[in-house]
Amino acid sequence: MAHSAEGLPGPVVIGGVGGSGTRVVAELLKQLGFYMGVDDGNKPNQLKSNDNQWLNGKRFIRTPLTRQQALLREFKRKMLHSHAVDYTRYIGWGFKNPFTHLYLKTLNRHFDSLKYILVIRNGLDMAFSENKRQLRLWGKRFNIEMPKDKKYLPIAQLNYWIKSNRRSIRLGNKLLGNRFFVLNYDQLCLNPKMEIQKLIRFLGLDVNEMDIHPLSRIVRKPESFERYKKHDLSIFNEKHFQAVRSFGFEVKL
Repeated sequence: MAHSAEGLPGPVVIGGVGGSGTRVVAELLKQLGFYMGVDDGNKPNQLKSNDNQWLNGKRFIRTPLTRQQALLREFKRKMLHSHAVDYTRYIGWGFKNPFTHLYLKTLNRHFDSLKYILVIRNGLDMAFSENKRQLRLWGKRFNIEMPKDKKYLPIAQLNYWIKSNRRSIRLGNKLLGNRFFVLNYDQLCLNPKMEIQKLIRFLGLDVNEMDIHPLSRIVRKPESFERYKKHDLSIFNEKHFQAVRSFGFEVKL
């Protein structure tokens, strides 16, 4: 059994504003042969979920750069030097953490061969999400305040989605170039085979050697798919709709 994975290419990091889509993409990578840490099983010496907590944004970003680098080194050590993992089974390694889109610069500075997958869902669906953690923690970073009237929470959610994704895509393209990939989760749900092929190519794998059919069965439309249709959209303006469309999403009014 190999006790180190230092020879494996990576990491491939998955992040984004919505959490459910990142979980599905992490499972796809796992099935493609990537070691994704804690999601791989429950072996005693394997990465524990709390080892990923320091990367969750608030505490990480507010620590000095030298401390950030130390945390990433320790995280990498735990990921790649477990005595319970046979690393010879894997073709690469990575991890899922939605908050990582907030510190792409730090990740790029620390990992020379970093590849980053930004998972985006329809912003109108995300506007009505019950999960407001990123907005609560990081809204002020984008000059977005938590509204006192809950009626206007969807507007704040959508504004956060727009501004944070614009920033992530701008930085990702600038810093990583072809090592940065935007995955439209709605398209993945609607056309799983086609979108999985794009993902495989981004990872540097040969599509012709992959069986797409079992991978496509991993993808399922979430219950929240197009939930925005059940809500009153009059609280938004045309600029909101144009922004959502600019990310490649259809807006059905």
